[in-house]
Amino acid sequence: MNDLADLSIVIPVFNGETFLKDSLAELEQFVRNSENKIELIIVNDGSTDNTLSIVRAFAEKDQPCQVVYLQENTGKGAAIKAGLKLAQGNYVCFTDADLPYGLDILNDMLNYIREHEKIALLYGSRSHEKSSFKQNYGLIRRFGRLFFSCLVRFLAISEVSDTQCGIKMMINKLTFLVVEKSIIKRFAFDIELFVISKVNNFVFHSFPVKLRHQKESSVKLVSDTTVMIMDIFKIRSNINQGLYTKK
Repeated sequence: MNDLADLSIVIPVFNGETFLKDSLAELEQFVRNSENKIELIIVNDGSTDNTLSIVRAFAEKDQPCQVVYLQENTGKGAAIKAGLKLAQGNYVCFTDADLPYGLDILNDMLNYIREHEKIALLYGSRSHEKSSFKQNYGLIRRFGRLFFSCLVRFLAISEVSDTQCGIKMMINKLTFLVVEKSIIKRFAFDIELFVISKVNNFVFHSFPVKLRHQKESSVKLVSDTTVMIMDIFKIRSNINQGLYTKK
């Protein structure tokens, strides 16, 4: 891929056969019509459905696309990191494979981070006052999200009200550091990203999002939440040991 790309887009996907063709068609159109030079990186995270063949068919077309094939499902964080390792753009972003916030937001975020040179990490936030986001969670899931948020603020990062929104953009210098320092393989990877940014004095800033659609969450309430809690304590331990600080 051209190492002078303006923007690298990393898309992790696991068992996305029901929506992936539509997402890839939208990505293809976005890349073709963009005034910026776009590098597209698709990471198939050990899917067990028809995702692999869909991605292969897309990659065989004349597309500016790299594909990472992970043999087993390693988790969101590991899949994103696998894509970040290949990213060569001046700016790098990742978003969910079903494109819940669309792609026009990437142009807006890219313009914003270019205009504000001090910002190293620009993150979508459903808590932003200008965001359009409706939460349709049951009582148990709402309680779990509240507990999780409090735990994150207390143990890891207190400055960010929404660590888990699935769209983020960063400068390549931060990308390289995240690849070097990150160890979290699943959903708490986003939290680790903020921690790495903070302890190394990178500036992060929220950006409003507009939800186009909301598919059922892939987070398993008990098992994934348990892993996330364990990962948060692991992140806290790593902070205390100074493992995230660039030497």
